Amino acid sequence: MNSSNDYGIEQLHPRYTANCLSRLTFFYTLNIFKKIYKKAIKEDGLHQIPDSFKSQKLGQELERIINSDIKIHNNLSLYRVLWKFIGIKYLFIGIMQLIARSISVITIPFYVGKLVSYFVPAQTRITKQEAIIHASLVIGLNIFNYFYLHNYLLLISALSIKVRAAFCSVIYRKSLKLSPASLLKTPPGKITTLIQKDVRTVQEMVRLANDVWIGLVQALIVCACVYWKIGVAAVVGCGTFLAILPLQILIGKKASSYRTQIGRSSDERLQLTKEIFAAIEIIKMYTWEIIFGRKVEEARRKELQSITKLFTVKVVLLLLGAMTSKIAFFFLFVTYLWTGNYVAAESIYFILSAFQKLRQSFTVIIPRGISQAAELTSSLKRIQDLLISEETASIEKKNSFSNQPKIRIENTNVTGDVLLRHTVEISEPSLIILTGPNGSGKTTLLNVILGNISLPNKKVLTYGSVSYAPQEPWVFPSTIRQNILFGEVLDLVRYEKVLTVCSLRQDIDRFPEHDRTLIGDKGLNLSKGQRARISLARAIYRSSDIYLLDDCLASLDARVQNEIFRNCIKNFLGDKICIFASYSSKYINFANRVFQINELGELKETEHLKYLEDIKYDATLENVAEETIQSNIANISDSGEEVPLLDKKLEKKGNVYAEVHKSGRVNAKYYGQYIAYGGRLLFGIVVILFGATQLLKSYTDKVISVWVTVEQNKSLTRPTRNKTQIANYDEAHDSMSIQFSILISLTTALSVLTALGFFSFTTKSSKTIHAKMLSSLLRAKMAFFENTHLGNVLNRFSKDLTVIDEEYPFVVYEFIELLMTTCGIIVLITLTQPLLLIPEIVLFLLLCIIRHFYLPTGRNFQRLDSATRSSLTGYLNSSLDGLSIIKASNAGDLVSSEFDKYQDVNTSASYTSECCIRAFGFILDMICCLFTTIVIVNFFVYRSDVTVGDIGLAITQSMMLTGLFQYGVRMWADLENKMTSTERALEYTEIDTEDFKGQILNEWPKLGKIQYDNVSVLNHSGEAILRNVSFDIKPGEKIGIIGRTGAGKTTLVSALYRLKDIEGTVLIDDVDIKELNIKFLRKNIGIIPQDPVLFTGTVRYNIDPKGLFPDSELWEILHKLELATSLKSLDQFVAENGSNLSYGEKQLLCLCRILLNAYKILVLDEATSSTGGNTDKIISGIITNKFEKSTVLIIAHKLETILKLDRVMVIDNGEVIEFDKPEILMNNSNSLFYTMVKSSGIS
Repeated sequence: MNSSNDYGIEQLHPRYTANCLSRLTFFYTLNIFKKIYKKAIKEDGLHQIPDSFKSQKLGQELERIINSDIKIHNNLSLYRVLWKFIGIKYLFIGIMQLIARSISVITIPFYVGKLVSYFVPAQTRITKQEAIIHASLVIGLNIFNYFYLHNYLLLISALSIKVRAAFCSVIYRKSLKLSPASLLKTPPGKITTLIQKDVRTVQEMVRLANDVWIGLVQALIVCACVYWKIGVAAVVGCGTFLAILPLQILIGKKASSYRTQIGRSSDERLQLTKEIFAAIEIIKMYTWEIIFGRKVEEARRKELQSITKLFTVKVVLLLLGAMTSKIAFFFLFVTYLWTGNYVAAESIYFILSAFQKLRQSFTVIIPRGISQAAELTSSLKRIQDLLISEETASIEKKNSFSNQPKIRIENTNVTGDVLLRHTVEISEPSLIILTGPNGSGKTTLLNVILGNISLPNKKVLTYGSVSYAPQEPWVFPSTIRQNILFGEVLDLVRYEKVLTVCSLRQDIDRFPEHDRTLIGDKGLNLSKGQRARISLARAIYRSSDIYLLDDCLASLDARVQNEIFRNCIKNFLGDKICIFASYSSKYINFANRVFQINELGELKETEHLKYLEDIKYDATLENVAEETIQSNIANISDSGEEVPLLDKKLEKKGNVYAEVHKSGRVNAKYYGQYIAYGGRLLFGIVVILFGATQLLKSYTDKVISVWVTVEQNKSLTRPTRNKTQIANYDEAHDSMSIQFSILISLTTALSVLTALGFFSFTTKSSKTIHAKMLSSLLRAKMAFFENTHLGNVLNRFSKDLTVIDEEYPFVVYEFIELLMTTCGIIVLITLTQPLLLIPEIVLFLLLCIIRHFYLPTGRNFQRLDSATRSSLTGYLNSSLDGLSIIKASNAGDLVSSEFDKYQDVNTSASYTSECCIRAFGFILDMICCLFTTIVIVNFFVYRSDVTVGDIGLAITQSMMLTGLFQYGVRMWADLENKMTSTERALEYTEIDTEDFKGQILNEWPKLGKIQYDNVSVLNHSGEAILRNVSFDIKPGEKIGIIGRTGAGKTTLVSALYRLKDIEGTVLIDDVDIKELNIKFLRKNIGIIPQDPVLFTGTVRYNIDPKGLFPDSELWEILHKLELATSLKSLDQFVAENGSNLSYGEKQLLCLCRILLNAYKILVLDEATSSTGGNTDKIISGIITNKFEKSTVLIIAHKLETILKLDRVMVIDNGEVIEFDKPEILMNNSNSLFYTMVKSSGIS
């Protein structure tokens, strides 16, 4: 066992250092309560969990069982897997619980009956001494029950937490192995749902399953005892309980279908949410917030419809159990009397006490178990579908350097994209250029070599280790250094060389913390060029035999492209096999071999012409002085050890996904908002209905007490043969029967009405909270998304919303019902003996004090659980985005290990929370047991004229009150703990949003004139990323904007769209953009953004999501961009982020959006970075013709394009360095533009 883990959690959990007595009484939690009462703790204040709870160990064990089950049975059954994983231990714990509960169920009602018999007038069978013994046994058995119960519940909770950790680990491991085809069926959003919701269902069933079968066995035992006590009448009463079981099972099956529907709707909603907020910048630029918001709301509407149906069947299950106990007692009592039996108080209160036990089983445990079992079936099916999904092809890879690296591709057809008619073998260190037009299959072929796409009969063999740099760069939230090392050992010399050959040294020196600078979610605080170079550096740093580079230089300016190609690809990788895929032919002259994929998808090796393009370079690796590298090495801290994905300095602060923690009680305003969103009037009506229902229930219990007294007196009168008294009792008997029947009917009807009204209220509140949260986030400033991880946002839309939707309503419902029931019982007990009001008040005050002491701990751990789960979700989503790199780097074990560490932190929070909950419940039970003792002693001391019916009622109700009080106080605490999810959701309704006020002008802009006057833009830390920029652009001008990656080009455009807060003035047609409505401004400026973003849906939806244009216009644009041949239909499916399309195709689809509109101002941000020569000509022609009179800003790294424009703006370090006509700048040999053009090799 380690002494510490990677997240600063060092102290072993106190339960595992406590002695036996401390464990039994939960005394070890006292220090936790004291510590948190003084000050809330954060992740680093949690305790280290023992090895038996470690996610990695549990995941490996569960994975082994799954693989074994598939091997033995040729299919997978997660029921069998669960049995093998925890079955024996779970069953043993259950049998021990059955024994303990059977003792409690049989003996406590027996001794309660004996105790009540002592108070029957004129009885002589039981002496006072025997009655005291019976009372002592009732109290002692309750104390034994509480000691055992809470330790049992902790054992079950621990087991359920282990199951959750194991399943989360296995699901994550499996997701890293999924093939591209499987990922289309199971996108990241669905995987998130599986971990957040479905695994939670499995966990809850583990908590409950033992109680269900034990409850059924207990019911049979109780029925047998009742039959032994009163004979055949028991058949009617117990039969009533058993008769509802088939109905409950039938309803449970219906609940299962609704749970499946909820799962599908949740997947859809969460997937949409993920896509929207991953591309929120694009959505804001296109003013698509309302369109996408409506799509999410539609998915939400379907989800809430299914939730409402699920609530309805759950309510039916709940009420069936709740009312059955009273109906069963009524039938039993009447049958018992009709068969000629006399009522004995001992028998009646034995039955009432026994039925109280049955009521718990049939009211709570069995209905919840049936409902949970129905949900479990659905959840296990969804998890099982993932676990049997197709994995990435297992191709032959040998990482040993003793074998000669080699790639062998036999004649084959690759998924209909690439056709190879001859066998290709690459075995010598060489630079291979793979070229071809957009969408020809270059990326597909690289994925085949990587093993991401399976081929029959091992048509592709790869010998040696592989590194991969994708076309779309992937970075994850951590430091720049960790993104490059990616778990590799830090070799200072190699690390510095990699920074140099990837042209990163200058950028890193600019950052305040250099390579310790933290990268934000999806690299939002970096330019695309910087992300591309970090992604390339990661691939290059890893010492491999084979390097696959998928057009990873496309987003860089020409000078940096040439530097990296010469220094990195040509020289640094000169002794390796390097396949460089590119649409461009500019590097062909420097290749050892060239493979081309033509428009028909045929792969052929071609002879390349020498000096096809004579590229000149102004920097080579040989020119980099060794002393420069060594001096830079001196600035890097020594390591030499394997480095985890999270930087140690960051870990001391907390993990990179950590959220700001709130402390203290949940603000009362959130309760007010929750009620307001559900409807204050409806809430008031529901509370009144709760009170009326409880009034009827309490009166029904009083009627039973009176009825028992009447029947007891009637049986005592019969020997005297007093006909008048007997007639009076017969009349009272008939009256009681009618009253009871009416009361049961009214109570049932009112309970149904109350439940339906309440869940209508909570559903409306949930709907409004989601709508307001979504609306607020869609209107939020971009600064919020730059500082908030996507995983944290998704966690509030998944786990927190699940709590609000499905858990919090039942917590509130049960709490209100418990509150009303408790008040009713207190009134009943007080009516039997007014003196008992004093201990009732003392008990209540004592429980309030204990709750006050517990609540800070409960809240703290609830928030910690949510926060650590946010970290887990954030890491999950971030790593799934980089799946291709993880697979290529064989980093599955590395990222799985990091995931397991996040899971372990969450497990620590969950388990410690469970320990504290059990300690809280234990002390509450013991105090309530003291109250029962006081009630019993009271009747020994102050019996006065209390009837036997009232005494029996008071004792049974006080025992019931014991459970209700402790459960009610726990629910009271849980009410606030669960409210933290509502608090977290409503926090997102309070974030800073964009100001949508402002002018809306007619026919604006008319000219397209742009003026920047002393404009500056600051980042979230206050550092200027655009400095005092001033320039004028004339109407209709075509302006080229160039500069080194990270120079500030994209920020310049962001200022035009008001995506960032700006200082200074930006005028369009002499109108200050700050005075305009922000949506009006954005929809009048066209843009093709730097990153091509597509959404899950159809081609039509991605081009024209508003549905404004006819099919004919859409096809016209597709034909012009030569996409009509590769896209067969406007209804063709587009996967998340266009993963089933090539990068070039994605860029062209994004271009289609702009060509459908006539903009006076158009921005192209690297719109043609991955398109070929012919496509470039088509795009240039369309823009020239369609936007001839428009002002066009073109950010480009292709200087050939820039040279044809009216003027060129050169930006460096956030400032405009040069701005003039290209021919004028070219005539100035001292200009930066002149240097860039010359270094690019353009004549």
